Amino acid sequence: MKKLLFFVLLLLNYQSPILAKCIKGDCQNGPGIYDDSKGNKYIGNFKDGDRHGEGSMTWDVGDTYKGQWVNNKMHGKGTYKTKLLTYTGNFTAGIIEGQGTAKYTNGTTYVGEWKNNNRHGQGTIIDNKGNKFTGQFINNKQGKGVFTKANPLIGKNKNNENRFKKTFNRGSKSGCIKGNCENGEGTLINVFNTKRGELTLLYIGEFKDKKRHGKGAEASYLNNLLRREYHGDYKDDYFHGKGKKIFHDKLHNGATDKYYVGEWRKGKAIGNGTVVWTTGRKLTGTFYKGINSYAEVTINYSSGSKYVGAVKNLFMDGKGVYTKANGDTYNGFFKQGMLHGKMEVVYANGEKKTGLWCRGKFITTNRNDTCERVIASEKQKQKERQAAKIRKWDEQFKKDKINATQIMKKAQKCYSTLNKVQRSQASTLWGNALIDFNRAKKFEISKPSVSRGLYFTSYRQAQSFMNMMCRR
Repeated sequence: MKKLLFFVLLLLNYQSPILAKCIKGDCQNGPGIYDDSKGNKYIGNFKDGDRHGEGSMTWDVGDTYKGQWVNNKMHGKGTYKTKLLTYTGNFTAGIIEGQGTAKYTNGTTYVGEWKNNNRHGQGTIIDNKGNKFTGQFINNKQGKGVFTKANPLIGKNKNNENRFKKTFNRGSKSGCIKGNCENGEGTLINVFNTKRGELTLLYIGEFKDKKRHGKGAEASYLNNLLRREYHGDYKDDYFHGKGKKIFHDKLHNGATDKYYVGEWRKGKAIGNGTVVWTTGRKLTGTFYKGINSYAEVTINYSSGSKYVGAVKNLFMDGKGVYTKANGDTYNGFFKQGMLHGKMEVVYANGEKKTGLWCRGKFITTNRNDTCERVIASEKQKQKERQAAKIRKWDEQFKKDKINATQIMKKAQKCYSTLNKVQRSQASTLWGNALIDFNRAKKFEISKPSVSRGLYFTSYRQAQSFMNMMCRR
């Protein structure tokens, strides 16, 4: 509360016009730079000598604002930064009003409605411990809503990570190595031999009736390489409740690839949850039979693109709306992450395109057609092309065989007319041609490709022999 009041006072103190010197541009009507030599500086647009339009302000205390201005006051959308917080959202005549997000340096975040510089309306606040309140706010005070206490095992748990590292070692044997693994808290190791090698499961947490039950965390190692982690709730030996599962990339020495945090039921991600990739891609939605099952989600990409709709195996799959960062919108059907089915596209410039996309490619404007028919037609055309290719190959094979046979007959006739010295000179070319020709006849049925190559080679060798010895 004190931090917010401090923020408000700063806002109120900095709304007066700049009494400074114009050091660059047009500070009356147009873009320019004002600087009062005391550390207060404005860079942006002016109208009638007032800050108006897009611009950024830096005060001598280190606070900054970047966004929209009207008549010398912050008005519209912008971002205000102090040493205590960063606010991004709407301003009205220098006052925070409307929708906005405040991120405090202590880790607390508020997202929701504001009025007269106060949290007022519907919103969500999450403190630095993970405790969450969603509901009504009245002049910074919480009203009716839902409070969710943080699960200490959800998220990055350094204590457990360190315990994993200290506990796990090569050659570990299955069994309870510490504490009470029947009814209480303990550490359990299970070692399995698989086709891929040795799989080791390490669990640290609560037990009930010899089963993992309550709060806990586990890690799985394959051939001494960390592959998976889970921190959260258990029931009857299953992930059940709320938890976070971290997936480690086997190709990068156990580096984190992605993680899922949300609801679990009997070992599967079922319910509301979020998948976050190290690339910046973020997927939030409702899962029905596990992470890779069908789900209704929202995906935010690091590029600024967004998808709302159905997914399968964490890829766009089913009906949905995909919006690119440039404003192009694709409304229709997807499969395995690609445009696949009937689609309506509205481009950022206002142009529209309706038709059928298959495997990410535009096919036709005829929306009555289907990708199944298109794919079947493509397969048929491919078969026809392949058949034509085979026919062409066979025709060329016959030509190579005929040419080789004809030249070999001529070469045989010529060879019979040579004297002993001439035959000695030509023995290599003729001998190689004869060997390859006989091998070609031998492989005609079993290895036609080899046979065709040998026919062609024998033709070239016999032709060289004829050019050298039979020019008469």
